[in-house]
Amino acid sequence: MPKGVLLVFTNCTDPARHDEYNSWYCHTHFPDLSAASGFVRARRYANAYPDDGPSQYLAVYEVEGPDVMDCINDISRIGFGAYGLGRHIDCLESAGGYRFEEIDPSQYSPLETVDYPPSGERSELLAIPDFKPIARTLPRALRLVFSDTSDPDRDEEFNRWYSHTHLPDLLQAGGMTESARYCNLELERGPSKYLALYWYDHPDLKQAFVNMGKLAVEAREKHMIDCLDVKGLHTYVEIDAGSYPSLEVLDYPREAPRR
Repeated sequence: MPKGVLLVFTNCTDPARHDEYNSWYCHTHFPDLSAASGFVRARRYANAYPDDGPSQYLAVYEVEGPDVMDCINDISRIGFGAYGLGRHIDCLESAGGYRFEEIDPSQYSPLETVDYPPSGERSELLAIPDFKPIARTLPRALRLVFSDTSDPDRDEEFNRWYSHTHLPDLLQAGGMTESARYCNLELERGPSKYLALYWYDHPDLKQAFVNMGKLAVEAREKHMIDCLDVKGLHTYVEIDAGSYPSLEVLDYPREAPRR
């Protein structure tokens, strides 16, 4: 059955209300949205570098159903309806929402040979700065890589390479627990056609990303396809929902902002 994700990037507009915002999101909003058709699970993250990135927070909703778009739209319907029930917090600012359907790697066969010309660029390991999330987090993280192909005629080759060459190369990284690739359901709205998600669980996330960087450098020198066009790379650290208590009272305005 088809699977998909809804990525929701948000900000808290009141610096004094981050704790309330996280309590509401974890213990009110997520349970409300779990009633959506096809809902599988939801996870929340805080930007590892909140001064640089698309948003302070990210919510990832995973769905599964005959029509992925219908499942995702049902999440949006319930979320918007929460305003009329006084269950939607008034310090949430949307920073974008994107709908993707998961790519089944079995649809693509491995490449017979991986023989791409060197890029001519010097491969260097980038320094990993210290994380500065604005929420209480766990030693788990999510990396998002938005990408396109510079040559649309090579999409088939690109997906074969990504699924059966690039992902196996990167999955050797210590601490990486899962990965998945997706195709944008609304190309006119999203940042890219393709999305790769990499989940980590490691007591030292900074070191895990250093190790990942080394593998990326090696891949660039040996197995990197020459039509990859990276549109964005962002790092979020998973929020510890257990460190935020449930709200005792919900008393938010019932009027929804304009969509």
